[in-house]
Amino acid sequence: IAARLHANAFSYHCGVPYIDGGTEGFAGRVQVVVPPLTPCLQCGLNQSHYRVLERRYSCTGSDVTYYQPSMAAEITTTSIIAAVQVREALKLVCGRSEAVVRNAVYYNGLRNTWDELEMSIEPTCPLHT
Repeated sequence: IAARLHANAFSYHCGVPYIDGGTEGFAGRVQVVVPPLTPCLQCGLNQSHYRVLERRYSCTGSDVTYYQPSMAAEITTTSIIAAVQVREALKLVCGRSEAVVRNAVYYNGLRNTWDELEMSIEPTCPLHT
């Protein structure tokens, strides 16, 4: 999360679109950030994200709590999410920014469904003030 927030803040500051994607098992998510038109990643953070951010990660694994996914990455899900990210990048490169994903989209590979979570710019987000 920290690395994503860093990339999000840097791209937002430079006015460069950022396409975020992630997977966990059979689920995936994609969000396109187009500064200053769309909400950024930080606008969508909730308390569970901040709890994960507070955890320390270690390459030794000793005396550290860390997030352990319930399932390893699943190749089909990662391929689908990566394909959506590439499609969104192509829209931006071709000058079709009006057609990019404006909210976070979630993929459920167990049910083969897509859901869209409507997002808005958070008034207290430091990137938008």
